[in-house]
Amino acid sequence: MPKINFLPPDLVPKSLTVKITKVINKIVIAGFALFICIAVVLIALFVLDTMKLKNLEQNKNQLLDTIKNNQQAEQGLYLVRDRLSKIKQIQAQNSIAADIKVVPQLLSQLPGSILLTTADLSPTLNEIDFQTTDPMAVSQLMATVIASDSFGTVNLKSFSFSETQGYKIVFEFTK
Repeated sequence: MPKINFLPPDLVPKSLTVKITKVINKIVIAGFALFICIAVVLIALFVLDTMKLKNLEQNKNQLLDTIKNNQQAEQGLYLVRDRLSKIKQIQAQNSIAADIKVVPQLLSQLPGSILLTTADLSPTLNEIDFQTTDPMAVSQLMATVIASDSFGTVNLKSFSFSETQGYKIVFEFTK
């Protein structure tokens, strides 16, 4: 069909204007399509970030719960450690009490000329000082101490003689 144009030729747009209008129209359509695509991508990123944030908050809450549980376990372990140290102290006191019982037994086996001057008893090391003026009592003291199985190790810490005081013998006993 033929094109019939009833407009006067003055009102007909120029061909350059028509071309520019078509190009601008295509650019606007492409820009709008690009805007829609960018908006969809941004919305998708927003949704993904929101989901990641929720997951991170759930992980944070789980970690906080784990920390609370570990704190309770740590408090329990601290209490157990404290109790164990108290038990060790009590056992050390019981050990010293047993060592105190050994000293009179040891003294009962010694001759009367031997004098116990000091006894330093601790959980790990015991030190007992003896004094005598009789040289025969010294040999009897050493024989008695060595023969005693109340202590694990017996060390002669010092052995001295003074004309005024006589013999001074210091033994270390370990368990």
